[in-house]
Amino acid sequence: MRRVFVFLLVLFPFSCFAKCVSADQVTKCARLPEFLGRNIDSVPGDYTKDSWSFIYKTTYDGEFKHYYSGTSAEIITNGDEQFLYCYMTSPFQMTIIAGYSLLPTSNLYEACSRYLPWAITRSLSNVTVAAVDVCPDGFYTVPYEIDCGEGFVDVADVAHCDEDTSGDFCLIGGVLIAPCAAGITTLRTGTGVSIPLWAEKSTQPSLCVKYNDNICYANLEAGQATNAINVNYDGVVYHTVD
Repeated sequence: MRRVFVFLLVLFPFSCFAKCVSADQVTKCARLPEFLGRNIDSVPGDYTKDSWSFIYKTTYDGEFKHYYSGTSAEIITNGDEQFLYCYMTSPFQMTIIAGYSLLPTSNLYEACSRYLPWAITRSLSNVTVAAVDVCPDGFYTVPYEIDCGEGFVDVADVAHCDEDTSGDFCLIGGVLIAPCAAGITTLRTGTGVSIPLWAEKSTQPSLCVKYNDNICYANLEAGQATNAINVNYDGVVYHTVD
């Protein structure tokens, strides 16, 4: 078996706490919320003339993961109180009901995006996951996570759903390959290409990198590509992929 080694003098090692894997390779499931805490478990997001979103915080240590969003909202006044109804459609369906003595804006989408933490009371209703969602009961599919980027989810320390559903997250999908444990998890070239390194080989051939007396692997696919490392091996051109 041949191995192709890349000299790290032309690369920039990069490590991070997240272990990001393509959402095409694994489905990450998150537990449905039962309530919104005093800090609303969110930070402000974006809004348009017909949509709203906020970033959902899934852990108590302040880690922000992905967007909750919707395309409709309304205000119902009851005596001296205003109740904001935010009808969420992604990544699952839910109605967020927030009570105020006075909303700081008349823009419903701005209110759902930015002012839920200001509410005196909050409750959830009509929590519904799509019938096609493959996650266990009480969970929904995480579309992607902000700390990983669109199309990727963090699989660090997350159990498989068929083994343990007691936590806030679980995973469904193929065999997960752990990131490189040699002290680097990503190759970065001087041209801005960034490629994850894995502890085990999952493509044949693979790009092999030796560091700290350990060998880690970057996945390869046949063909030449831009924004990738291209390698000519046995007369065939391969390019790096996630």
